[in-house]
Formats: sequence, structure tokens, C-alpha cells
Amino acid sequence: MKRFNACLLAVAAIALCATSAQAVDLDGKKGIGYTSTINGVNGFDFQMGVGNLIVEAIVGVTSASVKDADGGDLNLGLGLGAHFQALRAEKAAWTVGGRINIGYHQPGYVGSTAPDAVTEFGISIPTRVYWFPNKHISLHVESGIDLQFPGEDGPVVTGAPAEGTAFVIFDVSSGIGMTFWW
Repeated sequence: MKRFNACLLAVAAIALCATSAQAVDLDGKKGIGYTSTINGVNGFDFQMGVGNLIVEAIVGVTSASVKDADGGDLNLGLGLGAHFQALRAEKAAWTVGGRINIGYHQPGYVGSTAPDAVTEFGISIPTRVYWFPNKHISLHVESGIDLQFPGEDGPVVTGAPAEGTAFVIFDVSSGIGMTFWW
């Protein structure tokens, strides 16, 4: 998977540099899609172009249950950020941004030894390459710097250590996504 994301990032970067003509304009456009981020928050992605910024909100919910168990685990991942379009081309854009991430885990199994709830916070500085096969669809890959603050009872959405902070720098296998624009 790391090799695939690295190849996709390279192809997108080449497309960004090789294209000329009119740059893709997202000002005033809205988008909905799916995103997986640097720190593991993934889910529905809502984006909106405001000038050279792309404002983004991510909401991901998963629930798991075990056969013959009462209740189920609930995982919630939230992300709120903005990406500045540093370079734009006809079919591509390169952005640098910032995002706040929150992960929440609520175990629901009767007899579970897990704590009542765990919350994790994080700050990301993603760099993202968008590729536009047409004006209504974009694919992106993201990498960057990520700092996570897992709770006392361990991480929620990341592979962070059980205690302390997790610091990730430019993990090429980090995030991918697809957006439908209108």
C-alpha cells in the first residue's frame, strides 16, 4: 500500500508540473467524498473552496459488535481544517494546510474491561496533491506532519503508543481520498 500511495503521489506531482493553461478554480465550489487522513481519521469529507483555501470537515463513524454480546463499540473520528492552494494547474493542485483531529471510542460490551470512553486529540499539517480527471471529480493523496495526543487509556484512531504523544513526519502512505465537486 505504501508503494501504491508513493506512486500515486509521484504521478500527481508530475501531472501538476507538466500541465499548463488555465488552473483549476475551486472558489465557491462545494465537494463531498471520502478521505483517509495522516493520523487515521477517515470518513465522509465535506469541502468548500473559499478563494485559494479549501475548507474541510471530516466525519467518520464505525460501530462493531460481537455475536452473542450486548452492545457494541462506537468509534467517532472528526477533522476540521483548511488547505491553501500553493500551486495550481489545469488538472492538479498542491496544497498545504492545517487540521485539528478528534477521535472518540466508547466501548459498549457488557463485561468489557475497557474504560468507559477514550478521547484523542491531534494536530496535522498535511500537504496534499489533488488530481482532477474532470472538473467534477478529484482524487488526492496526502502526507505531512502529524502530532497526536492519545489519552491515558491509549489511542483511538492512530497507531500511537499507549501513553504520551505520537509524532509522525511525512509518512507517504498516509492519506487518500476522492471528492465530487459541484
